[in-house]
Amino acid sequence: MAITDLGSPQPLQTSRRTDARLALRNYGAAVLSGLLVLGSFPHLDWGWLAWIALVPMLLTYPHARLRDALGQAFVFGFLYFGGVLYWLAIMAQHALGAALGVVAWAIGSMAQVSVMLLFGFGAHLLSRVKGRWAWALGIPALWTALEWVRQLGELGTGWGDLAYTQHNALTILQLTKLGGVWPLTFLIVLVNMAVAGVIARRNPPRFVQGVLCAFVLVLVFGGVSLRSEHLRPRYVAAALQTNINPNVPWSQRRPEDPVYVENTMRSYSQMEADAAARGAIFAAWPEATFPGYLRDDPELAGRVALDCAHNGQTLLIGGNEWDAQTRSDGNSVFLVDKSGTIRGSYVKRQLVPFGEYVPGRDWLKFLVALHLTIYDRKKGAARQALLDAGAPIGRVGVAICYESSYGELTREQVARGAGLLSVVTDDTWFGRTAAARQHAAIAAIRAAECDRYLVRAGSTGISQILDPAGRVLTEAPLFESRLLTAPVESRTTRTLYTRWGDWFVWLCWGVLAVILGAALRRRPEGDQ
Repeated sequence: MAITDLGSPQPLQTSRRTDARLALRNYGAAVLSGLLVLGSFPHLDWGWLAWIALVPMLLTYPHARLRDALGQAFVFGFLYFGGVLYWLAIMAQHALGAALGVVAWAIGSMAQVSVMLLFGFGAHLLSRVKGRWAWALGIPALWTALEWVRQLGELGTGWGDLAYTQHNALTILQLTKLGGVWPLTFLIVLVNMAVAGVIARRNPPRFVQGVLCAFVLVLVFGGVSLRSEHLRPRYVAAALQTNINPNVPWSQRRPEDPVYVENTMRSYSQMEADAAARGAIFAAWPEATFPGYLRDDPELAGRVALDCAHNGQTLLIGGNEWDAQTRSDGNSVFLVDKSGTIRGSYVKRQLVPFGEYVPGRDWLKFLVALHLTIYDRKKGAARQALLDAGAPIGRVGVAICYESSYGELTREQVARGAGLLSVVTDDTWFGRTAAARQHAAIAAIRAAECDRYLVRAGSTGISQILDPAGRVLTEAPLFESRLLTAPVESRTTRTLYTRWGDWFVWLCWGVLAVILGAALRRRPEGDQ
């Protein structure tokens, strides 16, 4: 508010009161939106909230100053990502201690908040562009493009993408077959924009009508996709959840703790036999559960081979692989066929920051000197040979734990011929917190976008077997010993996402470029 009379304090006081009210409104809207987004993820898991969660903040952005827009983005981002990524503190404290676990959470969360600051800045610019269509389409494009940016770099992550809130909405979930999580994220933000526009009477009527038509088309596409599925399960797959806690220091394992080793081997051997009795010819162990180095322990490897031969079963075993050259071990899975032969291994490519390696280790030398950092696990090659089990299972695409939040990692394996997907994980760290359920929800998106059956094996849960629509066929709860089996097939279909990858992200960047170009052309010649 302009001050019209410098000699009178009344306008200044009025201005301050007005600014205070605006600040309360703006930051209150950011807090409300942040809490609503959190509610759309597990534990509450009210996915419908995501379709209106951004409305409070979007209503205030067109009138906010740059300072307030950035402040709102910071508050919203801190609540959003600080809440969704709180598990970083839980995991890091096991390796770094409680205090440094909180530091790891703060660093990881702030890396994501910084991307939200870019959104705040971009939204402020879009609100200044003439034409309501620029604002209405620019915001969803900006959000989607920056959600892709969030995954880049050492501290990047796909955990918490808006699309994951829809893991239970099977009809809408089929949209991921066209472009992964990105078109679904775009649609969620687009609907938020339409709702905000109706409330504020800002968006043109045709925009709201267009959003309604788009939403109906998505429902029709999803319904047709679900009805036209031709699923012909050809064999039975199993996920083994023995509920044995693998988080035992290596110093307490073989040969120091032969009891632990024996209990682990017996538990999985018995569960494999039970799975075979149900007809399962493929079974997945969870992440890092093999109590030794499979390639370097003839005795344990021999026991695995005997089990495979006796049961006529192919095993996907989560373990560790020692690299003598680099003197480090990789978080790996091994494919052992029904003859007991190790057909191949896969080493985890996307490591958990502060859990499996320390980002920016060169900048944290003081922590290294105090022995307050963990050693870095071996990182797998960007492109690795597919695990091939032979007919009828064929090639298996794998994601280890945290990797499942990166759609590109499973997509590229399916593009190269993987007919079945498997996620092996150890979520023991999470206890009974929401993080375990958030992690499990991601599997539905990975199955749907690639049109593949997915076998998810968790050491203490949540284990699942899902169909190509992202439908959970069977599930084991946390901290119970369960054997899951379900008929599956190895598929050869190719979705648009499998073929073209992140094409929708580049479309969003193109929309933003067009809006920016149009805005620059409209500037008066003398405008600096």
